[in-house]
Amino acid sequence: NVLELLDSLGWLEDNENLDQVESDINLNEGTGIPSAIDLSTKFPPIGDQGQYGTCIGWSVGYNLKTTIEGIDNNYSSAQLAQASKQFSPKDLFWAVDPGYKGDNCNETTFEAAFDIMQSRGIATLATAPYNGLGDCSASPPSSWTNEAANFKITNYRKIDATVNSVREYLGQGRPVAIGVRVGDNFLQWNSTGVLTSDTYGYTGQHAYHAVAVAGYDDNKGPNGAFKVVNSWGPQWGNDGYIWIDYNFFQSSFCFSAFVANNKRSNFDPDSNGDNQVDEEVIVQDNTDLIAWDLYDYDEDPADPISRAIYYN
Repeated sequence: NVLELLDSLGWLEDNENLDQVESDINLNEGTGIPSAIDLSTKFPPIGDQGQYGTCIGWSVGYNLKTTIEGIDNNYSSAQLAQASKQFSPKDLFWAVDPGYKGDNCNETTFEAAFDIMQSRGIATLATAPYNGLGDCSASPPSSWTNEAANFKITNYRKIDATVNSVREYLGQGRPVAIGVRVGDNFLQWNSTGVLTSDTYGYTGQHAYHAVAVAGYDDNKGPNGAFKVVNSWGPQWGNDGYIWIDYNFFQSSFCFSAFVANNKRSNFDPDSNGDNQVDEEVIVQDNTDLIAWDLYDYDEDPADPISRAIYYN
């Protein structure tokens, strides 16, 4: 039902302060990566947000956080299907300050959600199941917050919402969360083909939604396409996914894009904490450690979404 799907949006696009979100350093501009990649096996199963505007919680909590946690821990598909290995959109949405979300489980912003995952963390779906949301005015109980402290991201960054930039991150094995404007064709999609255009009769000017990108294929459709993960259940689209044409993605579909780091790799380049890359690890296997993030901090305590980062 199209009208029911309209309730299942929830990106508060007008309230985003994207100019305040630090941008990642774009080094390669989409070069030197495969012609196709599919990270969907590293994602949890397709979720269903129901008739709640909680898509941000699903995009960055359930999909992005679960996926980077799974990559870090080399989880199998069977493990990714366990609620104890998935992260809760309910916990994340409840934890967002009321000033950064709408009423009645309706809408929030990427910055607010990412900041919660960085400063507080996010509880698992086993601890905070996606039911009994009420009007989402409740706060998470202390038991959820205690568990969430074990599952934080180290930082998040805005990236260019362009085909080359999103391809670059996916090509490096990194999932991407995006904010999009959806139209009539998207709402009713049930094809394995590629969405190349849309109309906005149902949705008008306010159909902003959050999804994730799991892959791309330069040879899919007329121009190449991205594989997008939605949160409207497996009965929607192509088993819960949709292919978005590159040209349409950049011109009309995608309005913002984000990546996040879950934790450092298997070594710390700043072992003595002096905000300088250690001399002995400046070169690893003849590869420079370019733009390693050393310190991500709250730049203005009065503004919970104002952050800065030191790079080396």
